[in-house]
Amino acid sequence: AVVSTQSTGGSAQQFFDAIGLQDPDQRISWEVDYPVSEDTFTPFLGSAVRVHNGVVESKFYRKGTRKDIALHHRSHHPLETKIQTARNFYSTAEQSSSSAELLEQSFEIVDRLLVANGYENPREFVKRRTPRKPTNKTETRVCLKLPYVSETVSCEIRKFIVRKSLPIDLVCTPGIKLRSVLCSSRPEDKPSCSRDVCKICRGLQAEEMEKKKVGEEEKKKKKKK
Repeated sequence: AVVSTQSTGGSAQQFFDAIGLQDPDQRISWEVDYPVSEDTFTPFLGSAVRVHNGVVESKFYRKGTRKDIALHHRSHHPLETKIQTARNFYSTAEQSSSSAELLEQSFEIVDRLLVANGYENPREFVKRRTPRKPTNKTETRVCLKLPYVSETVSCEIRKFIVRKSLPIDLVCTPGIKLRSVLCSSRPEDKPSCSRDVCKICRGLQAEEMEKKKVGEEEKKKKKKK
């Protein structure tokens, strides 16, 4: 098959059709997502790419059908996690952009995403600095894990640790969500009694052991027959 060397959608489709003809079962087929013009971007692995005046250009891309869902500003997470998540979005947009003009377009996509998730000024938000605690290599520190309640509570605990010069590293873990409590698919596989000594539980355990014993004896009788 003769394939045209001109950079057009028709020639690209002809090229892939020629490859498909090599399959004896005729099961290989492709649909080419070819740009209409040089100004049209083609999505590719989280980026939008085009060849403009012989130069490959790219920018950040999100599918139109993809919901604008990210870590919400009012979510049950520490402030440091939210800042780092927003920074990662801008970092990915910067790495995907090939020029200053396209970088601004990429940043605008991230701006819309973060604003939709409660961040009023996302570019100023990522510039916030979180306080770093001085570390002493010779000092033995203890890791204190507490469930995350709110940013105010976490800050007050950290201030108290710094004020008293305590060798403690505070780690706020995500608390138990209401969804996991009410919508658990396996609430209790093995229900247990809260009492240490319970006559009812002892009676049930003895009855269960007796059933197992009778079942094992019946299996032995069947094997002897």
